[in-house]
Amino acid sequence: GAWMVSKEPFMNSLSDIFTELKLKTSYGVNGEQGGIGAYAAHDLYSVNNLNDNVSIVFDSKGNRNLTWESSEQFQVGTEFELFNRIAGSVDYYSKNTTNLLFDKRISPSKGYAIIQVNDGEMVNSGIEFDLNAELYKSNDLNIDFGINGAFEKNEITAMPIEDSTGEQKVLDASGIYGRSAGHSLFDIYIPEYVGVDAATGAAQWNRYYNELEDGSKEYIRDMQLYLADNEGRIGTIDKEITTNYSEATSKYINKSPIPTVRGSFDLNVEFKGFALTALFAYSLGGYGYDGNYAALMDDDLVGSNNWHKDILNAWKEPGDITDVPAITSGTNTVDINYTQANRTSDRFVTSTDYLSLNNLALSYNFSDRVLDRMGLKGLKLFVSGDNLWVSTKRKGFYPNTSEVGASSRYQYVSLTSITGGINIKF
Repeated sequence: GAWMVSKEPFMNSLSDIFTELKLKTSYGVNGEQGGIGAYAAHDLYSVNNLNDNVSIVFDSKGNRNLTWESSEQFQVGTEFELFNRIAGSVDYYSKNTTNLLFDKRISPSKGYAIIQVNDGEMVNSGIEFDLNAELYKSNDLNIDFGINGAFEKNEITAMPIEDSTGEQKVLDASGIYGRSAGHSLFDIYIPEYVGVDAATGAAQWNRYYNELEDGSKEYIRDMQLYLADNEGRIGTIDKEITTNYSEATSKYINKSPIPTVRGSFDLNVEFKGFALTALFAYSLGGYGYDGNYAALMDDDLVGSNNWHKDILNAWKEPGDITDVPAITSGTNTVDINYTQANRTSDRFVTSTDYLSLNNLALSYNFSDRVLDRMGLKGLKLFVSGDNLWVSTKRKGFYPNTSEVGASSRYQYVSLTSITGGINIKF
C-alpha cells in the first residue's frame, strides 16, 4: 500500500501564525555622478596680477575620461504580519560600486599632486528591519511599540592602480582614516596611545618593530605600507613604548565610525482621551574622533587655552598613575625627545554609542459628550518637545550630529524646542 501525508494541518497552523507573508527581491544598475565638479574634466588656471599685468597660473589638473560611478544593487526581503498583532519587514541588500570617484595622489614632479579618476571597487551590504507591535489593546487603553534598525558593512574590494607600480595602491591616508583593500572607507588609521610614564609624566605611544632571524629590529613607522613592502621577510612583529611621537607606529586600530547597528524606536500609548508618543534614536558599535575634547585637553602655551575638567587629572609628580600627561606648555621633555601629548592618536577616539529622545508629545481629545455641550466638532490640547535629551559616552560629545561621529568647535547639538497649542473644530 501507499502512505499519504496531508500538508493541510501544517498549512493551517502556519496561517494561524502568519496572517500575512510576502517575499520580494530586486536587482538594478544605476549611475552616480555626485562628486564630479562642473569643470572636473578641464585643466584649471587662476588669473592673477603680476606687476599690474595679467598672469595665468596653473591651478588643478582635469581628467577628460571621468565618468559616472556604476552600482549594481541586489535586494531580497520579506514583509509579514504575525497573529494580527505584529507587522514588520526584513531586507538584505548588497551594492557593488565600480569606477569609484577617487582623488588619486601622484608624483608632484608632474606639477600637480592629485587628480580625480575613476578607479577602485567598493561593496556596501547589510540587513534592515522594521517591527511594529500591538502590546495591549482594549476599549480604554492601547499600547503600540515599534523599532527599526540597520546593520551595515562597507568594504573597499579594490584600490586604484598606482602609475609607478602598475599595482593596486596599498594605502591611501585621508585625515585619521586609512583606505586599503579589505577595509572600509572610514577605518581609523592612527598611532596607539598607551598612557603616561609614571616617572616623568610624558605621554607614551606604541612603537612596533619587526624582529628578524638575526635578532635585529626594524622599526615600523607605517604598518600597512611596511607589511606590503616586506612581504616574505616578516619575522616577529612586536611592540615597545616610546615617548617620542615621531617614532610611534600608525596602524589600523580596528575601529570605525560605521556602527554595528543604528535606528529608532517609538512608543504610543492611548488612554481614554489622552495620547502619549515618544520617539527615540540609537546607535551602537561605532567610534569617532572627539576633536573638541582633544583641544580642551591640550596644554598649549600656558594661559592661551581653555581646559576640560579632566585636565585636573594631569600628572604632577613621580609615581602619579594617570592617563593625562604632565602640563608642560605644549611639550613633554624626556632626555632629548620633545613630544606633543595631544598629537592625533586613539587617545581621543571615543565610542559613538548614543540614545536620544527625539520627540515626546502629549495630547488630550475631549469626548463627544463634552463637545456636544460646547457646540464643537473637535477640541484637542497638545504639547510637544523635540531633541529633548541625549546620552553619549562623554558630556558635550554628540556623535548623532555628524556623519562620521566626530566633533569640532563649529558643530552644535540639535536645538531643543517645545511647542503647545489648542486645535478647535467648529
